[in-house]
Amino acid sequence: MIGYVLLMFYNLYEGKSRSEFETEMHEHFGMLVKMPLLNPNRDHFPNSIKGILDEGLNLYKLHTNRHGKLDCAKGSYGKKWSRWERQLREILFANADYLTMIEVPFEHVLNHVLDDL
Repeated sequence: MIGYVLLMFYNLYEGKSRSEFETEMHEHFGMLVKMPLLNPNRDHFPNSIKGILDEGLNLYKLHTNRHGKLDCAKGSYGKKWSRWERQLREILFANADYLTMIEVPFEHVLNHVLDDL
């Protein structure tokens, strides 16, 4: 489930500030390459996107507290994960124009990463 993977990456920061996380990554890997994905001057997420992500974060906490890193489809919250994933897709597709508007163009991302490397 792609939504679950998204939440796993989001939770890499859990309990750390951005600075602490970046320092840890730099120490571990020797360098840190940042990849811009979203326009920094964007409007706030629509309430529907914010709401579904908040629901996912709550479900993620419930799941990991009970099952650790077990595949989300295999735990006791499997049906909830399926329902949440379906709702996430519907909401993201319904907001496709907004998401396209706030994303950084691929050429810019590529040039930024190449400059960092």
